[in-house]
Amino acid sequence: MEHALGRALRHPSYTGTLVNKFGLALAFGSWPGATVALAIATLGHLPRIRVEEAELRAGFGEAHAGYASTTVRLVLRLW
Repeated sequence: MEHALGRALRHPSYTGTLVNKFGLALAFGSWPGATVALAIATLGHLPRIRVEEAELRAGFGEAHAGYASTTVRLVLRLW
């Protein structure tokens, strides 16, 4: 059975990783650290997302284009 986030996000595991990094730094009581951790993790994921999406477009063509038009990459209602 497909998870609800899988219908809304194309990369839910990456989103989970970003939330995890942010939360871990926040657990240590550091808002600046949480912000830096989130920024570094996001910058690390962006190239990988671009490569994955290019491969999916090449492999699935219009089927992936249709799916991509109904979902967001990482953050609901943003990107």
